[in-house]
Amino acid sequence: VMGPAGAVSPEEELARRVEQVKARMSRLEEAFRRCELSAQEFVARYSELSSLLKALEAELRRHGH
Repeated sequence: VMGPAGAVSPEEELARRVEQVKARMSRLEEAFRRCELSAQEFVARYSELSSLLKALEAELRRHGH
């Protein structure tokens, strides 16, 4: 069944979200290197993003990617 024109598959959406989370993690690392946030804040945010990334990647694998 074809979706509306321009619609993305669930797998494409998951892959896009994985890339967004990786980009956020990179920006967080850069902010930490520039001393824009404390080590505690960095660890808390990075851990949260890392957990989200693992969940998204697991879901992608479940979809066969």
